[in-house]
Amino acid sequence: MARTRNRKRRRGRSSGAGWLLPLAATCVVLFGMAGLAYFMFVLQRGPDHDLATNCRINQELRTTVIFLDDTTPFSQTQFLRIKNIISDLTDVEPYEHQVLLTSVRQALQNQMVNLGCLPINPDSADFDVMSQNRTMIEEQRRQFFENRDTWIETTISVGSYEEYLRGWASQFRASGVSVRTTDTEVAITIENSISFDSGSDILSQNGRDIISRIAGELSTSEDFSITVFGHTDGVGESDANLDLSIRRSQSVVSILVENGILGDAVRAEGRGESSPIATNDTEAGRAANRRVEVVLTPTRPLLEALDRSFVLMRRGISSDTDVRFVMFSDMAQASPTYSVYADTPWEQFISSRRGASVSLSSENISMRLYRILRAESISSRRAALIFWRRYLSERNIRVTSDQEI
Repeated sequence: MARTRNRKRRRGRSSGAGWLLPLAATCVVLFGMAGLAYFMFVLQRGPDHDLATNCRINQELRTTVIFLDDTTPFSQTQFLRIKNIISDLTDVEPYEHQVLLTSVRQALQNQMVNLGCLPINPDSADFDVMSQNRTMIEEQRRQFFENRDTWIETTISVGSYEEYLRGWASQFRASGVSVRTTDTEVAITIENSISFDSGSDILSQNGRDIISRIAGELSTSEDFSITVFGHTDGVGESDANLDLSIRRSQSVVSILVENGILGDAVRAEGRGESSPIATNDTEAGRAANRRVEVVLTPTRPLLEALDRSFVLMRRGISSDTDVRFVMFSDMAQASPTYSVYADTPWEQFISSRRGASVSLSSENISMRLYRILRAESISSRRAALIFWRRYLSERNIRVTSDQEI
């Protein structure tokens, strides 16, 4: 009787556990089918990363643009600060962040260095090899930072801006003229006694020879814009003196253009008797005041370079990419298009022919601005800042940080 009950118990246990095996098998099949479906979905959708470079494919890259004003040298301290700032801002993972590097000179030559995510073509012959080679991927990451550091070292020049101008101006002293340098310009003074007869706007032969030699030196460089100022003494009517000074400056401009200087790079202005450098009470003082000055201002085409850099930037990214634009400059724009030294109001500039050439298309980006402090003094720094605020506002560029270096 006891054996019969034991057999019944064993039979009950066996029949109770029998349903578990089919259930487990069904679960395995279902999970397997779900896994296969997910795999097929991922396969159809494509990977999130390029297997060869680990760059994100289905997620928009963040972009940092570095724009450096390389038209003048920096101090050693400024160089180190700029290098550290760029290094910090670009200390990113190359597979999820794109870095674009350019400068004023490079942008004007349509050059922009592209670092970061550049996925390798999956159809290339060595794709499978590279996708399995982690050492090669790490080498690409190292190359990213090495290329960045090389760009910094080769783009930023270190030195004294004043010494740079002084050294460049020394070539004109051989022409027998007086040369004066400031932090912002080179002024070549041609005395009236060697250039014009009394009351005349026709250059003497000696004056023509001097202007021709100066033009020969200037025609080899596009780094300077030229303004010719005519001056007179205080003898006679003010209006007549102003008219004579204008005609004399125009005569000098004509000789410069005849000898290879582009007309857009030079302009004539008359100051009459308004800017004496000596007293008009003596003959020697009046003789000193009768002069023509050829003033050379380093060309600083920031507006033109910014226009070009925005175009270059948009070629490499999509319109909805999150862009952080970082600019290093003293904002001392000086070119035939516009010069902050002229104190031209924004309204007057933008309504001019030159102003109409500046693109004001909306960029919708954020900017970090690092303003470089120099010894030079802009005649009206406030007017220059107002100009740049209007320019950035018109382009819908949000300045999120404004620091001085």
